[in-house]
This record gives sequence, C-alpha cells and structure tokens, in this order.
Amino acid sequence: MLLPLSRGAAVYVIVDGRLSEEPLPVRLRTRAIVSRSVSTGLNHMLRTTLELTATNAELQGARLQYAAIPITYPTVAPFDFHAETVRAGVNYRF
Repeated sequence: MLLPLSRGAAVYVIVDGRLSEEPLPVRLRTRAIVSRSVSTGLNHMLRTTLELTATNAELQGARLQYAAIPITYPTVAPFDFHAETVRAGVNYRF
C-alpha cells in the first residue's frame, strides 16, 4: 500500500563509517581472521540494508540519498576534533 505522503519524499541516510574496507593482508592467526570475517560480514549487511532501504523508498515513491566516509579518506582518531582534522574532513573531495 502506498502512503500518499511518501510520493516525492526524500530519505537521507548518513552512514557513520565506510561502506567497504581497504584490502589488507591478514595474519594467519585465528583472532585476526575472525575479526576480519566479522567486519566483512557487518559491512555486507550494511550495504544490503542500504540497498533494501533504497528499493523500499523507490517503491513508496520516495528517493534515497546517502553519504558515507570514502574508503580513500585517511583514518583519524575517533575523538580528534582539532581544527586541521575537522577542516580536512569538511573540505575532502572524491
């Protein structure tokens, strides 16, 4: 059933992270392998959920736009709010 208010609506999704990982070698240790496997599985689930959300929005007559941290963006400390770090994130271009 289509909701009348969803026609022409916009759905915005902000992903607080990357949608994929850089390919890195994994040490042949159980912990490293399991950690990478879980991380890969969670990324896959995130992308699948995003695709399902986009499809559902389209079926309801809405459009979906999303933003995520690019894979090429340098990794910084979680609570690094120095002006240079924040400025680099705001001015980052693909």
